[in-house]
Amino acid sequence: MDFRVLGSLEVTTRGTDVSVGGSKQRALLVRLLIDSGHIVPTGRLIDDLWGEDPPPTAVKTLRTYVARLRKVLEPDRPPGGEPAILVSHAGGYELRVDAGHIDAQRFEAAATAARTQLDSGLHTEAAGGFRRALDEWRGPALVDLAEYEFARVEATRLRELRLAALEDRIEADLRRGRARDLVAELESLTEAHPYREGLWRQLMVALYQSDRQVEALRAYQSARHKLGEDLGLEPMEDLKRLEERILMQDPTLTVHKHRHGGLHHFPVQRTIFVGRDRELLEISDLLSETRCVTITGIGGAGKTRIAHRLASAVVDAYPDGVYLVELASIVDPDLVLDQVATAMGVLEGGCAPVQPLGDALSTYLHDKQVLLVLDDSEHVLETTAALVERLFDACPSLTLLVTSRQTLGIAGETVYRLLPLALPPVIGPDENPETFEAVRLFETRARSVRSDFHLTAGNVDDVVEICRRLDGIPLAIELAAARVNMLSPSQISARLAHSIRLLSSGLRNDPRHRTLFAAMEWSYRLLSVPERVLFDRLSVFAGRWDVESLEAVAPEGRIEGHDAFDVLAQLIDKSLVVVEERAGTATYRLLDTVRQYGSERLVATGEAAAVRENHDRWMLDLARTGEPLLRGGGQQEWLQRFDLLQEDFSTTIKRMLSEGALDAASGLVAALGWYWYMRGNWKGARRWVEVCADSGVAGLEMARVVYKVLGIEVLRGYVRDVPPRVDDAREVCRSEGDAFGVAWASLLLGIAEDIRAKDLEYAYGLVSRAHDGFVELGDEWAAAETWMWMGTIANDKGDYEHGSGLLREAVAEFERIGDAWSGAGCWFWIGQVAFERGDLIAAERAYRSSVERSHLAGNRVYEAHAQSGLSNVLLTRDDPSVTESSLLKARELFTRIGDDFCSVSTIGRMGRVAAGKGDHARAERMFSDALIALHRMGNTIGVVSYLVRLASVACARRQGGRAARLLGAVSGVLGHVSSPEWLRSEYQEALGDAEELVLDFTVFEDEFAGGSGMNLDEAVRFATVVALPAANGSDRSTAEADKLGAFVEPDGALRIILFTDMEGSTRLADLLGDAHAQELRRVHDTITRDTLAEHSGIEVKHTGDGFIATFRSVTKALGCSTALQRAFADYSRAHPATPLRIRIGLNAGEPVAERQDLFGTAMNLAARICDKASPGQILVGNVVRELAAGKSFAFTDLGQVQLKGFSQSESIHQVDWDVGSVTR
Repeated sequence: MDFRVLGSLEVTTRGTDVSVGGSKQRALLVRLLIDSGHIVPTGRLIDDLWGEDPPPTAVKTLRTYVARLRKVLEPDRPPGGEPAILVSHAGGYELRVDAGHIDAQRFEAAATAARTQLDSGLHTEAAGGFRRALDEWRGPALVDLAEYEFARVEATRLRELRLAALEDRIEADLRRGRARDLVAELESLTEAHPYREGLWRQLMVALYQSDRQVEALRAYQSARHKLGEDLGLEPMEDLKRLEERILMQDPTLTVHKHRHGGLHHFPVQRTIFVGRDRELLEISDLLSETRCVTITGIGGAGKTRIAHRLASAVVDAYPDGVYLVELASIVDPDLVLDQVATAMGVLEGGCAPVQPLGDALSTYLHDKQVLLVLDDSEHVLETTAALVERLFDACPSLTLLVTSRQTLGIAGETVYRLLPLALPPVIGPDENPETFEAVRLFETRARSVRSDFHLTAGNVDDVVEICRRLDGIPLAIELAAARVNMLSPSQISARLAHSIRLLSSGLRNDPRHRTLFAAMEWSYRLLSVPERVLFDRLSVFAGRWDVESLEAVAPEGRIEGHDAFDVLAQLIDKSLVVVEERAGTATYRLLDTVRQYGSERLVATGEAAAVRENHDRWMLDLARTGEPLLRGGGQQEWLQRFDLLQEDFSTTIKRMLSEGALDAASGLVAALGWYWYMRGNWKGARRWVEVCADSGVAGLEMARVVYKVLGIEVLRGYVRDVPPRVDDAREVCRSEGDAFGVAWASLLLGIAEDIRAKDLEYAYGLVSRAHDGFVELGDEWAAAETWMWMGTIANDKGDYEHGSGLLREAVAEFERIGDAWSGAGCWFWIGQVAFERGDLIAAERAYRSSVERSHLAGNRVYEAHAQSGLSNVLLTRDDPSVTESSLLKARELFTRIGDDFCSVSTIGRMGRVAAGKGDHARAERMFSDALIALHRMGNTIGVVSYLVRLASVACARRQGGRAARLLGAVSGVLGHVSSPEWLRSEYQEALGDAEELVLDFTVFEDEFAGGSGMNLDEAVRFATVVALPAANGSDRSTAEADKLGAFVEPDGALRIILFTDMEGSTRLADLLGDAHAQELRRVHDTITRDTLAEHSGIEVKHTGDGFIATFRSVTKALGCSTALQRAFADYSRAHPATPLRIRIGLNAGEPVAERQDLFGTAMNLAARICDKASPGQILVGNVVRELAAGKSFAFTDLGQVQLKGFSQSESIHQVDWDVGSVTR
């Protein structure tokens, strides 16, 4: 949404005007926009809107305006949802709008940036910047709200800023030598603003520089007369001195006259220059500080283009001119001097000067203020360096700008490494991809070959992926963009995954830039033999590496008899290896495009298999060496090494598996298990377990993968399907004599029993036996780990003294060993013991200690746990704001490490905060979400606790029957598990509330008995049904509510309805056989369900070959539909023999809910729309299209379509989820 106040107030969304409302409502929006990002007190708003005599209902009316504005600003916000843009605070309101979406703030930011450029001598850039800033104006600011004093004050401020920007733009143009073009404009401005002396000064200078000295002096007299007659004032001293300088014909006033300035030998640029604003400023600053700047960077980084752009921007700073000398075409290094002399005019007409050429060039340039640009010098580097050194010493006014893939290596040189263009982050804030330079360059160049190309929701992810694959290298992006005339972005992205040879150009330009491969080839040919060998071998690294990792490709640190580190330094100087500092350590990497080229060269040498084998063996040895060291004094060093080599570990595992080296692959996976646990990479770890199993890893090697890697699932609370596999692994270890494996698997099984809460004595015994096993093996760290878990189980048994003692022994042992990571985790469990004993002071102290120690140790897992535990303590103090803040921190940490279990628990605690504030509807939603997730994980105690809390919410909402049934369900479960004291206490309190609420004890008993007869699955299903109020306001019976599905919403709720249908599902069995067909259906179901979950879709029904789902948000529904088609398209590309394609139909309406199903016209229409879709197509009804107006989705209107079963035709639209793959 865009807000415009530089003119009359306008609000637009993607170019479409949005109606804001009446005068007062518009005034309120503007008042909040003026202080966007800040809280404006209610009293201030009332004063500004109504003045000194507000009506008695002003506060109520203001709230009405706020409510209406929220509907305008967030039309898709669900009823009851928290406002994200117009936010309420105690005593006021805040409008949260990004500065880039308010024209006034864009204007101010652009003017400020242009002013910086002006001060830096970038006059051309500054003039353009001021013009862009002034283009934001459509007329007098806030002209339609002039009746409000605050609007008049703001309009006056903005008008002054506009005039200041206008004067600065004129100043930039004057410094560019554009005086003649400015005279008419300045004459008009001085007439409109006769008292602004700055405009008079500029008019005088413009006239003088246009050889109109008399008129310049006459302009001064006009200014003097106007100021004297109207105001009784004399001109300021600056204006008086300017008159004197004109009279004396001061030569500094004509800095651009009679000079041989300007650009020389620079070609006209045929394409728009995109981005690089920061780089231009930085290089310009360097040129003002030093006399020799070398721009280095990989081939295709844009060194030549930025040098050309910079030269045109700083031309005014060099009175004797800016000269370009192109060296790319020179083959003989001895001709470098001739090329420079010819460009400078020292060799006129091919005639040599009397003195030696070098001396003649030095003499010619000795007193001249020239910028000499030497472009593409890496292949004649020594000759160029010698010439630069000579001119640098002999010509004190000369400035040199050199572009090269390698530094000159001379005294006085300042090196500027030109990095690739900025890319959207893979993980991070959800920023608009169109603001990043790489994406903007792709779009700009794509439009040059296909004028109708534009970024849409359907193609922007592919464009971002293309730019990432190409490392943000401008040449590569331009070549890829040129392919949109024949391929869609998704097709380009898919092809780039395999080869950079796609990137070629038919343009007749520099041969080095016709293909990215040619650009790489140019650099490669300039390498020495040792440099080529090391470069080829470095391509085996998938990601970053450190100095020690060179051993993987350079045994004993030697390459062709040379020191490998020295050769690496040479590759860095030649811009082929990127250096980055991480945690105080230098790390290295090849850009992906460079790596692809290097891999091809490595294969061509015939050395690829041996190099990869050495690399993979080295990675396995490193992981096995580092695994035990992750648990001791060198922990942080090894964590950082493993972090650095993550990509290489993954690549190595895949390669080992593909080549059949199953023992090596499984050994590497097992060695990395504890690292993955420490870093919270749990989902990735589990995937590797399944990949190993599917690849045929078996026996003891698979058992080690299970207990070392799959066991992570137990440590993080997932116990539904893991323990049986761990038990099987234990038996294998026992039969194969792996004593450590037997003990570790026993520890995991004990933890699982504790989580299930079925037999805590048995759980304690398992972990105790594991401890004995580790003591016998002499493994002090593992023994300490079992102490920690024995302490937690003792705590769960209610034996707090014993539990606390064990945990403190574990802490002491971890500290002795040097394992700060595990020690920090122990402090969390000590806090748990204290909390459950009721010692809140000790609990808070322990939790805070865990937070601090975890943060220092990089233990994000327990930092999140401890932050969550701290919120439990704060919950007891009835301070919702502090508690919620603590919970949000914990949830952010859990989300960052991908801990769904603890993230869900945090949501549940936020539900407790909501319940404490009386927001029972929000509490119920959060408790239900937590309950469903914990049930899926098999966490029995968690499920029971949230059943109790939902019962408490039901009591608070005076739904006694529902509460009784929920508590009856709890009673049936409590009889079969060991429950902690706090849970039993919560249960008894809720039971008492429910008994008081249901006055008829017979009714209470009936409901309670109904709950007692449920199993856990039935109880969860019942608990997650939204309790609907009956028409008379009394409780709707729980029996009736039980018949509704978990997807039920209050009557009259608008839902977006999605139907999917798999192409050719009935033919699968005939073509592939029953087993294979069923496997494909499972893939289809998994992709669909995962995508629905990611987009908050609610599955209503699975029809065998399709799904029915609903959404609260049209954005979520369309995003899910697009994601589904992309997911199936990706699958089909990877499996061309068995592709999966679906059709999707969307409609919106108010379906009728009954017996876990939805009915009505809205549902029927969605089904018929789906029937009309082709495989790979998304069709939507007109209501969905209208709801999506202004959002980032592209549609094609298919007109009126007759649907089966409907008497009237319907307006149908196609979602252009992938512009290149649909037929318009």
